[in-house]
Amino acid sequence: MNSPRKTRTSTRAHGAPPTHRVRRGLQVGITALGATATALVLAAPNASAHVQSLSVAPGMGFGSLGAGPYGTGCAYDVTAQAEHGNEVDFYDNGVYIGSAWAPGSLGPITISWTPASAGTHVLVADDGFQSASQTVEVGNGINLGSVCLVLP
Repeated sequence: MNSPRKTRTSTRAHGAPPTHRVRRGLQVGITALGATATALVLAAPNASAHVQSLSVAPGMGFGSLGAGPYGTGCAYDVTAQAEHGNEVDFYDNGVYIGSAWAPGSLGPITISWTPASAGTHVLVADDGFQSASQTVEVGNGINLGSVCLVLP
């Protein structure tokens, strides 16, 4: 006589339930994906916006009899070289004067600066990680529109 065949519903040929095998495969796949992502992050270049340098353009002026090319009341371009898209803050003798975003690669970030007082000014560009500074002498300026007359 033939005995009735038993059908397997809860296990496969090697004894593991089908849900366990699927779960195990997902665990292995997720672990491999996590390891790959970690390796990519560790191999990526440093993406911080370190300030490289700071400069102040003298602008259009004349008459700087020992006072320097900068005058009060006249606007000048302050330019920092920074990298990788972070914000850079600018200061004049420790007083915040503005901020700008660094471009995607090493490049210039320029803001306008108008000194309010004569004397020595220390300008600083700071990205929170690194800073650069430039010291300039400012005389009494007379803003004539397109040029600045600088007096001692």
